[in-house]
Amino acid sequence: PVVTNTQYVSKEKLINSFKNRDLEYPPGTQWRYSNCNYQILAYIIEKVSKQSYEDYVEQNIFKPAEMQDTGCDIGKDEIENIAVGYYSLDGELKKASPVNMSVTFGSGNIYSTAQDMYKLYNALISEKLINKNSFKAMSKNNTKLDMEFGYGMFMGNTAGHRWIGHSGNLSNGYSSSFVIFPDEDIAIILLTNISFQDMNELTNTIGAIIFNKDYLLPKKIEAVKLKNEVLEKYEGVYKSNDEQKVKIKLVDGRLCVVGEASTFFELVPYSETEFYVKEHQSTKI
Repeated sequence: PVVTNTQYVSKEKLINSFKNRDLEYPPGTQWRYSNCNYQILAYIIEKVSKQSYEDYVEQNIFKPAEMQDTGCDIGKDEIENIAVGYYSLDGELKKASPVNMSVTFGSGNIYSTAQDMYKLYNALISEKLINKNSFKAMSKNNTKLDMEFGYGMFMGNTAGHRWIGHSGNLSNGYSSSFVIFPDEDIAIILLTNISFQDMNELTNTIGAIIFNKDYLLPKKIEAVKLKNEVLEKYEGVYKSNDEQKVKIKLVDGRLCVVGEASTFFELVPYSETEFYVKEHQSTKI
């Protein structure tokens, strides 16, 4: 998500900022990913366990899995050896603006390493953290809708092989992907300190290599200049995969996306039908 907050926000204030909002639809009738739901879940964990969320996951996940370089950034202390975050603009890397991670409580404030994430993978499949029935339950579609999502896990197919996992992006300079192929006992773990990278494309390419399938090597994208009459054809209101409405309009000869919460992105063409987001070149449309 795009996060810009630089000040510490208490958990209570964070929950209060959205807890009284109207539901977007009756529960069980639609599905939409929401970071707020994970924040509510973390808050429930605190109420039930009588512990802070960070202490609970430390004692019940990180320590049993022997994840020594993993923890929660609660926005109060500087984290030792944390990688500096960057973003890509016109092919150049620039240092990302800092964010106080208290606003990502329960939904993105865990830091880790690839080695520790591999320890998490081994702890999950060896029943060190949960039993096989629980792992099976979190790995199947639990929405009862036409959407492949379990308990905190997306699911899909790469090169004919079933996977479960999750990816993430933060605007302060981080992207990640954690994917398990349960039938083959394989995990793909990707962590990078560049924001809004296409981790799904990287994961699919690595999966194709692992399973001896055809794949395409990435190549540099060159922007092209299109006439206004070509760009004007794309103006209109569109609906994204997560049901958000976005407006595309031509502004001073630039094609731009205007979404909810006043988000504004310039789309740069690299052909007459293909575009990338200027600030995040790996995000293609």
